[in-house]
Amino acid sequence: SIYCLDNLFFEMKSIVLYPALLLVGGVSTWCALSTSESRGPEIFGVQDTKTSKQPKVRRNIINIDSLRGTLGHWENRLNEIREIPTDLSDQEIRSLFTLIDQLDQNGNEEHLLMINEIMEVLENKYHYNPVFIDSMLEIVSSPLRQDTVRDYAIQHVVKAVVHDPAREGAILYTDASENLQLKHQVFESILTQLNHQANSQALFVGTGINMLGESLQEFQLNDALQHRYDQLLTQVVSGERVLSNYARVTTIQIAARTQGEDIAPVLRRLINDNSQALDIHISAVAGLGITGDTQDLVLLSEISNSSLRSKYAAKAAIKKIQSKAVVAE
Repeated sequence: SIYCLDNLFFEMKSIVLYPALLLVGGVSTWCALSTSESRGPEIFGVQDTKTSKQPKVRRNIINIDSLRGTLGHWENRLNEIREIPTDLSDQEIRSLFTLIDQLDQNGNEEHLLMINEIMEVLENKYHYNPVFIDSMLEIVSSPLRQDTVRDYAIQHVVKAVVHDPAREGAILYTDASENLQLKHQVFESILTQLNHQANSQALFVGTGINMLGESLQEFQLNDALQHRYDQLLTQVVSGERVLSNYARVTTIQIAARTQGEDIAPVLRRLINDNSQALDIHISAVAGLGITGDTQDLVLLSEISNSSLRSKYAAKAAIKKIQSKAVVAE
């Protein structure tokens, strides 16, 4: 149990000490009552009138200052974050996002680690909660956020709405039709940010394209969103839409898996374009192994027998195409 500070003087013999911190102010989380009469779901100072004749208030022991590292060890604070209960109110969930806001302002490695941990715990326990979804999408769409934090948000919010809503320990907030609506809301919001020119060099663009691509193995988008996503892939692969090489390499592989032979002509042009960066050339060769056919063996053989550093990717691509040809026979 996590014991409140006002019981320390009365139960010193039976208490198990836990890294609790005095409330200094700001956003806080939870503390279980140490009395044997009641340990109901009162959180953030919310009274429980159902489980106790004399309602008591759960003490606030974790606050912004403690999570910023003024007291205690960061591993202890991570353990406290992992104990977020499953019965938080919507306002309490919003309070945790206020905490994320304040941690994001500093942005050191420890604070980023805690932000990611809070998002992961909320993803697992509140993944279909509309307040959680809306708060995560606000982070994704905010240019004031650190690139890394927006990257975290995309990963967790996509996983939240794609994974099985009946996961153990999670609460199902919506019915099947509303779940599908949330999925499309998430995809539409992320696609808008991925298409925004101001984000062209952002780290999270490659992550977003990859996360959405992986998600399509779990469920099908409506026609309008699927068209927007396919269009984005083609523009990035061809170079019409300028992104970082990292994002473009990722996109080439996603496009090869999701668009198949439709993207093969674009990949052939990239392979024959000597002005392309090495990592782009290698990714295009590997992608052609997924999307190409036997007519591409001549081109790939030339590369595999050359001194180009992409020759190993070409050899692997040849094997893939030959394997597909055997299966097709």
